[in-house]
Amino acid sequence: MIEGRKISYKVVIYPLEDRRKYSKRNPWRVRWKVDGEKFPEAFGSKGLAKSFRSRLESAFNSGEAFDVETGLPMSMLRERLAQMKADSTVSWFTHAKEYSNYKWSRVAAKSRIGIAEVMRDVTCAVLPDGPDRPKTSMLRKALFHHAFVHGDPVPISDEVADVLQWCEDNSPAIEDFEDTEFIREILDALAQKMDGKRTSPAYFHRRRTILSNSLKRAVKQKRLRQHPLQDEDLEWEGPLEVRKVDNTIDPREVGNPRQVEQMLTAVSYVGNNQGLRFVAFFGALYYAMLRPEEAAPLRLDQFTLPAQSGQWGALMVEAPTPTAGKRWTDSGEVNDERCLKHRVVGEARPVPIPPVYVQMIRDHVEAFGVGPGGELFLTVNGTIMQSSTYLSVWRRAREFGLAPHDRKSALLRRPYSLRVSGVSVRRYAGVPSRQVAEWAGHSVEVLERAYSKVMSGYDDRWQGMMNDFMGT
Repeated sequence: MIEGRKISYKVVIYPLEDRRKYSKRNPWRVRWKVDGEKFPEAFGSKGLAKSFRSRLESAFNSGEAFDVETGLPMSMLRERLAQMKADSTVSWFTHAKEYSNYKWSRVAAKSRIGIAEVMRDVTCAVLPDGPDRPKTSMLRKALFHHAFVHGDPVPISDEVADVLQWCEDNSPAIEDFEDTEFIREILDALAQKMDGKRTSPAYFHRRRTILSNSLKRAVKQKRLRQHPLQDEDLEWEGPLEVRKVDNTIDPREVGNPRQVEQMLTAVSYVGNNQGLRFVAFFGALYYAMLRPEEAAPLRLDQFTLPAQSGQWGALMVEAPTPTAGKRWTDSGEVNDERCLKHRVVGEARPVPIPPVYVQMIRDHVEAFGVGPGGELFLTVNGTIMQSSTYLSVWRRAREFGLAPHDRKSALLRRPYSLRVSGVSVRRYAGVPSRQVAEWAGHSVEVLERAYSKVMSGYDDRWQGMMNDFMGT
């Protein structure tokens, strides 16, 4: 018995009707009555109609109760409700594909990659183990490069198609995410890298946020009754390594002006003449506080270079072009086109540049010229510098640009450390936070929070400046 249903044993089943004169699509009709209410059901063939009527008669003859609302015997009602539930249940794999497709037109290329990575890793975590499960490498490749990419379609091999079909056939329902133990296992998986090591707190936080947003959409679509990550019974603590997110800059990463100059000199010695092309590029990260993706597409016409030496110049920073990959960009190019952070599309950011960098740009143009569109930083092959290349140059420069004990430390460990150092030196000099934030493309809130540790311990300096100003 199904709870809450009104039943009756007063049933009348009428003979099969042939309505071929009136209907060509579903001419065969079964009619019956339950508790005085009439019910019709039409079929396309006589055999289907006879089979359905026979089931009604069999249920009636065996004394089975009929549902007053639908007219069906309780056994047939249970079957229909189960089928309706199965038809309405969405698998996690289907939801993940739909979510990544929904976000595709709403986020930048780098964010598309992040979403695809999380959807892939969650899918791998929830799919069942067994002898028919595809190899992990093939499974991850098929999911990342095909299931969650929604640009121009590309041909896929039969092997990839089989893997994706296996995922669809074996994916658990999205409803399973309401089970707290199920969610804990997923969070455990997101807290680990492929080699089994723990992810960084910041990286885990980004991955959890993407998962949370996908589940939030499932709730909005009525696929989940409540948000699983907000369940009071979840109580997932996770490894200690991923619990605390620290978005502040590590003071050990910041280089002083002398150390930065040494590293820029070391860059010039990388390769026969490869490193020379990167000196002004890395200089932009320090002297203009640019992000690498903002520096890569710089053109000469963005600079205002004074005629006389020893004077400050200016740079108008325009939209960055981060490297993402052809499959992830709308243009089909390797680099994505974006607006500046905290600015509307088309808005530029003015940054004053010191005389030393003005001369560095002049020397770069004299040595290497500019590209057809005025591009400054091009490879020998005439393409915009990619992250893989400048990261390699920076790693090689650290081998002889820093003292042995510094190479193993966090000091200037990545090109982005130059930007961090450029922001820090302006703050050390006493430039107001709002002005530094404007030049660097930060909000003041982010600047104060991110550099809180870097600026600690400078009370004596600020007090001395105030003494000089007040004449005490």
